[in-house]
Parts: sequence; C-alpha cells; structure tokens
Amino acid sequence: MTFKLTDSDTDPGNVAAHLTATSQALTLTIYPAPAIVFTNASLPAGTYNVSYSASAAATGGAGTLTYSKTGTWPTGLNLNTSSGAITGIPTAAASFAAGVKVADAFGDTATQSYTIVVIRFPLSHRRCYCYQVYCSPKEQRVERACGLGFYLDRCCYHTSMNSGR
Repeated sequence: MTFKLTDSDTDPGNVAAHLTATSQALTLTIYPAPAIVFTNASLPAGTYNVSYSASAAATGGAGTLTYSKTGTWPTGLNLNTSSGAITGIPTAAASFAAGVKVADAFGDTATQSYTIVVIRFPLSHRRCYCYQVYCSPKEQRVERACGLGFYLDRCCYHTSMNSGR
C-alpha cells in the first residue's frame, strides 16, 4: 500500500509545517477492536404480569454498541438498543429461547442466546383457595384456583375451604 503526503500549507513562513523532499518508509499497524463479550451468560426468571428488569450488556467492540433482539421473546419485554437493558411486564408464561445481538460502529457483531423463563406466579407466595362443588355421583369435581393459575381436579362433595399453602 502506498500513501502520498501532500503539503497543503500556503504560509511560507511556517517552516515546521512543510514537508521535506526525502523519502522514508513508514510502517502502519492497524489493531482490531477488542472482541465484543457479553457480561452475563444467563438471565433471571420473570413472573407473569410482574415488572421485569435485567441486562444483556456487552463490552468491547469499537465505538457505540447497538443491541437488537433475536429468537423468541416474551410478549411485553423490551430491549434497550443503547444499553442492553431488558425491561417490561411479561404477559405470557413459558420458557422462551431469546437472544441478543450486539453490533459495534464497524459492524462487528456478537450474539448471546438466553432462556427467559416466565412463571405464572411466584411459588414462594402461593396461596390456594379450594372450592369443592357437589356434582352427580359419576362426575364430581373440585375447582382449585391458585394464584393466577387455575387447576381442575376430579373428586368430592359440597364444601369450601381455604388452604394457606
């Protein structure tokens, strides 16, 4: 590769700015930007219809990093394209194969895969209210509503109880 240097200074009194007519070899070394590396390999679980906050931040690269979603994300969660912050209120309970792609100013990229698990209700705060309803002898049932989830069991007789589990 050849570079040509040109003296564009028009002030003849500025001696320091003028190039001399000698030829000299120059070495130009270009170092690559540091690799883009994610600061975490996993994300915390979330709870359905409860505020969520996490980060998929990365370091390295050159210039400003830009974040984007890949894979399948829980409805209601957003990714900040400047910081990698993940916030919102998930409105679907399941396990999601989500990912984040980061690009730097020169187009270098890195992608991190995550599993975001959204549970229906926090197990540590589970409180069940059981209602047993009399049905015909061949079809008796209990409808149990626990937290935000609903469960049907087959059984019993007419009564009502509150189990504080």
